[in-house]
Amino acid sequence: MSDMEICSETERSIDNKETEEAFLELAQDIFNPTQKAKVVVCFCQGETVAGLLRAMDTLHLQGKGYMLIGADGWSDRQDILGPLINPKTGERAFSRLAQGSLSIKLHSPEVKDFDEYFTSLTPQSHHNVNPWFTEFWEQKFDCSIIPSSDSKRKPCTGNESLKNLPFHQDNKLSRLNLAIYVVALALHRVQEIVCGVGRPGLCPGLLPINGSLLRQELLKSNFTDSNGDTIYFDENGDPPASYDLMNYQHYFNERGEEVFDYVQVGRWQHGHLVMLQDEFIQWQSDLANATASGPIQSFCSDPCGAWEAKVDTFWRTAFFTKDNLAHLIFAL
Repeated sequence: MSDMEICSETERSIDNKETEEAFLELAQDIFNPTQKAKVVVCFCQGETVAGLLRAMDTLHLQGKGYMLIGADGWSDRQDILGPLINPKTGERAFSRLAQGSLSIKLHSPEVKDFDEYFTSLTPQSHHNVNPWFTEFWEQKFDCSIIPSSDSKRKPCTGNESLKNLPFHQDNKLSRLNLAIYVVALALHRVQEIVCGVGRPGLCPGLLPINGSLLRQELLKSNFTDSNGDTIYFDENGDPPASYDLMNYQHYFNERGEEVFDYVQVGRWQHGHLVMLQDEFIQWQSDLANATASGPIQSFCSDPCGAWEAKVDTFWRTAFFTKDNLAHLIFAL
């Protein structure tokens, strides 16, 4: 961080399964009013952010001007913000504390037409495709498709429908969809190499699949997906990093309705951060009831006065392992 002229006033780590007392002790340390740093960066899982927000709530830090920046473990998860307290606005227990925070989310646009496809499925139409769908259906509607004497569930009526239930796509669905497509294309090329172009189906030598050949064809992938993104793998076998920069906001929509929600304000793509519009970013306010403010002023030391100069301090490098569950937290 020193190379980018970013100082760290304090560095702490905590296990995401620690007690509330431990999170409270951590919060008292990093949100110490004697410290000048106002921005807290958490390289951690969502549960760690949730523990930190609970501790901030206990310490009544709303409106104190602190800003949180989280990794993709936070993403745009609503559960991290505590229980829902206002279904109309989407406000949760810690929404006002999280206002103005930034997090990154794996770029995964919504899969078009999937909602209609999925909610139209029935056990009769889908059982032969997915033998576990019947079990899913019975659990979802708490009924038995084929009643038995030892079943504690009521018989299904046949009127059950997924269209009548709340449904929201998993935010990684398009990545799963893309992964399946990439493997399918690679398998198709392997089949053509082994069997010959224009000879569909199995042929001698195709099974079992040659793993090295499949990997070779996977790494050759290079195409543009339905969202206009170029898909390829680098020399290490990694796809291009693609993330959305999310900003948790409290705002009023075009209909004048109060809303608490995540808003995309930027995109990391091909090694560059592209901001959609800087004015879209909402910053944590110094006023408890405000809906917007300017960028956080956060620094490790006061600006130099006349005839003064900053002196570099000794930088320490800390490694936190603790069974790979310790999460590094910086106060900047």
